[in-house]
Amino acid sequence: MRVLNKSFLFLATIFLIRLLQSCDCIWPVLYGDFHEMTIDNLYHSGNLPESGSTDTMYAEAVAFRVTVRDTNDLFNESAQRASLGFTTAQAFQCACSVEYLSNQQITKFRIITLHPLNQNIPALTDITRYFVGRQFPYHNGNLYQSLENLSQRISKNRYCDSRPIEKIDLYLKLKVQHAIAQFRIDIELSDNRTLSSLTNLINIK
Repeated sequence: MRVLNKSFLFLATIFLIRLLQSCDCIWPVLYGDFHEMTIDNLYHSGNLPESGSTDTMYAEAVAFRVTVRDTNDLFNESAQRASLGFTTAQAFQCACSVEYLSNQQITKFRIITLHPLNQNIPALTDITRYFVGRQFPYHNGNLYQSLENLSQRISKNRYCDSRPIEKIDLYLKLKVQHAIAQFRIDIELSDNRTLSSLTNLINIK
């Protein structure tokens, strides 16, 4: 009898583990929209790049962190949950209490310099091809790449416990041969909207 009890307990444990591993999140996927774009200066003072507010950069280390996010308020999120008929306690059955997808994809980057970079690149030139980028946070295989390739790589990511947000670090490959620099960054979305913002005016040293 003891052998049977132990065998039953063992099989029950295995069944429970498999059940938990195969448990799908009971929350339906919710959707958000990219509404806002912000730009922060990026510095390489430590082991990893960090954003900061100082508007001075070295001529060969001009970089920015672009953030594109959904800005809908929490009231709308709560309304979506309530309309689906779920309670907060049910969320603990899943790895994510809420899972989001974005209604849009980033399809293209465009960067315009507002001041000359050197004798061959005057103001108002499209310099997108002189930038490389990668998604933040970094992970294995997340290497610097052209912005064209990067836009193709950023697919419809799933966002766990967070409204849609993408952070992209952009690095200028050229040395700036001018005392100041400033750029307009455009991000085109799959719904034909374009988010645009200006970097701060950067003093070059």
